[in-house]
Amino acid sequence: MADGGRADPMTWLEQARPLDGWTGYRMDGLWDDSLWVLNPIYVRDDLPLLLEPDEVQILRRYASLDRRESDVAAYEAAFGPEWTLEDVPDPRTEPGWRRVSWTEFGRLVGVDPFAERRPPSWACFPSWTTRPRASSGPDAGTLDRDALERVVHHLAVFSDHGGGELCWCYYAPPTTDHWDEPTLIQVPLRDIPSRPHNSSLGVWNSPTNIWPDGRAWFVYTDYDLCSTQVSGSSALVADLANDPGLETVRLEVRWFLP
Repeated sequence: MADGGRADPMTWLEQARPLDGWTGYRMDGLWDDSLWVLNPIYVRDDLPLLLEPDEVQILRRYASLDRRESDVAAYEAAFGPEWTLEDVPDPRTEPGWRRVSWTEFGRLVGVDPFAERRPPSWACFPSWTTRPRASSGPDAGTLDRDALERVVHHLAVFSDHGGGELCWCYYAPPTTDHWDEPTLIQVPLRDIPSRPHNSSLGVWNSPTNIWPDGRAWFVYTDYDLCSTQVSGSSALVADLANDPGLETVRLEVRWFLP
């Protein structure tokens, strides 16, 4: 699906990165600077590792496995005897959860998430299954809604027409119901935060890539990553880095690791 035609807005992406479109187009070295906006991680100190439903059923029958019976008891006390993962409240709005930085979460599981310069994702936490308490996030493939609104605000400052700047939004196939044709729309920058979870478009995530016609900046949210790369002027990147509501990192990623 495309608004305004496909040839001009998509050709430069497809020619530069012909194999990237399925999860997102990564465009390096075309702007002065870039950084990564990291999706949030929340922990709950009064609960142990968040268990999958099948693990819960096993533990309810066999309390002598790796995790203690008290782990299940803690969840049952918090959410009821028949709880499932769907019963766990949204950590962004419910009490008991606190947001932690990627570095702090790394300390909880005993790793430096940025030491190997991996693309910011769950691959940065290879020992995540040993985390000592319940956690939620970081989500993959979409920019957190609060962060998206903040990023759009900064992009507007560095756009010729502010929030009215017309931008192209490309959605990688896994983020939509459309696998045969690319999903590409053109909307004012200010409208982008309202686009995620738009079932009429078949869109379930924030845009995979966002850019204006003049390509003053570029946004890249890979379907497999838990972060978003924003590229543009040094001033734009500095503004993003100084936003206290965003967790960001400048990282020269090593894309091909064993």
